[in-house]
Parts: sequence; C-alpha cells; structure tokens
Amino acid sequence: MDTFNTIVAGFSVYVFGQMAIRLVLDPVVKFKEKLGELSSLLIKEHQRLQEMNVEPGTQYDLVVFCSEILAKKRSIPCYSLIAGVLRLPRETSVIEACEALHWIAQARMTGPRLDEKRSMAQIEMINKLRLIGDSLGIYTGVARS
Repeated sequence: MDTFNTIVAGFSVYVFGQMAIRLVLDPVVKFKEKLGELSSLLIKEHQRLQEMNVEPGTQYDLVVFCSEILAKKRSIPCYSLIAGVLRLPRETSVIEACEALHWIAQARMTGPRLDEKRSMAQIEMINKLRLIGDSLGIYTGVARS
C-alpha cells in the first residue's frame, strides 16, 4: 500500500507541476519575451522615432506588437494576481502602453520638416516612448522619468 501511495503522490506532483508550468509560467515567459522584442525594436528605431521619420513597415510592426502584447497578457490566467506575485506590469499600465504604441504607429511620419507643429509632435513622441518604458518596465532608449 505504501508503494501505491508513493506512486500516486509522485504522479500527482508531476501532473500539478506540469499544469502550473503550462498554464502559468509558459505564458508569463512568452509575455516577457514579447516585451523584450518590443524594447529591442524601440531601441533600434529610437533615432528615427524621435525624428518622426519611420518606415511604414516599422509602423505596422508597432501595431502588431500592441496586439500581441495584449494577447499574451490575456493568455495569463488571473493576470492581476500573477502580476503582483511575479512583478509583471499592472493591467492598466499594459493598456496605457499599448495606447501609446498605437499613437506612435498612427502618428504622421513624414520627412524632415522644421516647424512648431513638428517639434510639438516630437516632444509628444518622446513622452509616449517614456510612458511605454515606465508602464512596461522596459528600456526604450529614452531616460525614465
């Protein structure tokens, strides 16, 4: 009987461990990987973003990142609880960052033109990049506030 109990206990620990890994830890790792990829893209395109001179492909990539980050967040069960335990960004912070990403992707990106409206848009761009970095806890090439 002791052998049977040992086998059942071992099997149960294995099954519950695999469930925890598959249902919680794998989605968290994928979410963090996506945040790392976003940080990489923003650092790589930092100069172009500040100059408001970004290629349409990069604009599309930003929209895709926005949707993928939201999808990865949704795949984490009990996100609010797990975010507190594993130090993930708050749900509202993720949404704010995605709104800022969407603004950046939709911002008018034309060639160099020096006027007051353009410089205001560049300041707004820097503020949005800072908001993304602060909200998601990633480096975007802009100093944190």
